[in-house]
Amino acid sequence: MYTSSTASREKALQAAAAAERAMKRYECCKSQFKFECFSCGEMINRGDKITKCFQSSLASIVGMSLRFRGADSRNGLTMDETVFYQAKTGNNMWVHIGCIPCYWDSLPEDCNEYSRPALRTIITDWGVKVYRECEEWNGTYPGEHMDVPYFSAVKGYPQEKWMKDRIIRAVTRFQALWRGYLYKKAYPWALRAAKATEAINLNARATLSTISKNQDCAAYFRTGTI
Repeated sequence: MYTSSTASREKALQAAAAAERAMKRYECCKSQFKFECFSCGEMINRGDKITKCFQSSLASIVGMSLRFRGADSRNGLTMDETVFYQAKTGNNMWVHIGCIPCYWDSLPEDCNEYSRPALRTIITDWGVKVYRECEEWNGTYPGEHMDVPYFSAVKGYPQEKWMKDRIIRAVTRFQALWRGYLYKKAYPWALRAAKATEAINLNARATLSTISKNQDCAAYFRTGTI
């Protein structure tokens, strides 16, 4: 737990070490249970590597934020020794490492075009770790710039899987199925309308042909020629 202001330095160091271990587990640890990853939709089996979602907005939707844990300078720790974090609890907080989940952010109706409702990315502790390592690599070797996907491939990290892409594919497939259903329902009506239009055109052509023949006959009797 978070130490009080009267705790000794030894207790504060123990709390800071415990907080650092917990944060390491949040970055990457092995699952002890079997459950579904809400980001990619696949199952997380026992022993699979998982990471924790890191976003206060998600905790406000599916859970709650707990008290701070660790220790800070109140107990005589230096800046390098200070470690603390705020734990969050709730459903759908753990995903595969490499998965990038998202959530639907419904903003007020009077928001402008730059801040309208959309799918917002949920940051994970694993994603923060990979991006931080990539920035450190690019800072150490400025002449060899790497983007995050290539850096993950070089390090042997799993490929990023975006939940937004899965949602877009599912919605596109649903729209195609719904469009096919509508076309199937509308096909008999369109066929009857086409046949009716064809019959009207045939009748109109027959009428025009009869009128033309009558006009030719009248012209022959008047002038003797057609």
